[in-house]
Amino acid sequence: MTNRTILRTTVLATAMMLASCASTMPAPRYLRQATIPFNAADAAWSTRPGKNTISGSALMRTMVGDVKTCAGLLVELIPETPYARERMAISFGSGDSGYFPASNLTAPAPYPEYNRTVRRSVCDAQGTFSFEGLPDGAYFVTASVVWNIPMRDVALVQGGDLMQRVTVGGGETRKIVLTK
Repeated sequence: MTNRTILRTTVLATAMMLASCASTMPAPRYLRQATIPFNAADAAWSTRPGKNTISGSALMRTMVGDVKTCAGLLVELIPETPYARERMAISFGSGDSGYFPASNLTAPAPYPEYNRTVRRSVCDAQGTFSFEGLPDGAYFVTASVVWNIPMRDVALVQGGDLMQRVTVGGGETRKIVLTK
């Protein structure tokens, strides 16, 4: 056998082995699609006016102990629905709280109707946020805490997204701290 034939055989065998593994290995959680379809009626309650407030901050510590916050970054308030609950479990590994590391990979796009139920804001300079006028119910709060570490010719993105489930009722104000 020539070196070229050996190389071709090795490449073909490797490709076949990888193809057989691909069909049996589950997709990474951030690439999985929710199996429960979004139903706008499940989130209709969240559009009513209310007297509750969810406020808080989001932060992470770097490997050397510096504190990074969500200052200037997105924070979302998502009404709990069966679809949202499954989406949080897929993205964050839990329906109560979690962390999704920063990367170039993103979760599958949600239904456009789902996006219309999400309240969005930006954390202030101190890394705090507030959502007011909320009806009684359960919500998922997600916030981004990311920063760059300069490398030779690129910047390495660190941090990620944080999530916590919060229930409010009776005109209460809940203060939370999202952290990893």
